[in-house]
Amino acid sequence: MGREVENLIKENTELLETKNALNIVKNDLIARVDELSSEQDILREEIRSLEMVRSKMSERIKELESEVRDLKDKLETRSEDDQEDLPMAQRKRFTRLEMARVLLERNQYKEKLMELQEAVKWTEMQRAKRLNAVNSKKSSGIWEFFSGLFMHEPPHNSNRRRKTGGNERDALRLSSAKTIDFLDTD
Repeated sequence: MGREVENLIKENTELLETKNALNIVKNDLIARVDELSSEQDILREEIRSLEMVRSKMSERIKELESEVRDLKDKLETRSEDDQEDLPMAQRKRFTRLEMARVLLERNQYKEKLMELQEAVKWTEMQRAKRLNAVNSKKSSGIWEFFSGLFMHEPPHNSNRRRKTGGNERDALRLSSAKTIDFLDTD
């Protein structure tokens, strides 16, 4: 039984030591919580004061912006009045930046004009080629009749043409097409 009492006394002392250690930790934690809560209160007060400053500053900014607008309007009306008083020769004309912008726009319009002119030329060339092809098919008889004037070969007999067939007609068409080559610039 003496052992059991000793064990109980030993356990009791260990529990008392643990209780004391836990009390110390508890007191430290309570002190830390108090410290953090007071710091939080201080920060909340700072936030409130900063929000008030921010609202005052935003009001001041709005006032200054309206003042700037008013001053710009006054300046514009004064400059317009001043410009009306000056003769045309003494009035301000273009700034360099405005002149550069105008010149740039002019050059862009010139480029567009040249591109459009090239496109018109190309479409006219294509149309002329189509018309030439259609006209050569329609008027191949006329070209055959007058081909002797433009060729160095002797004129062909109509009987001979029938015997040889399409090869000679193709040659005549090619020779007549050569007389219209001045339309082709491709």
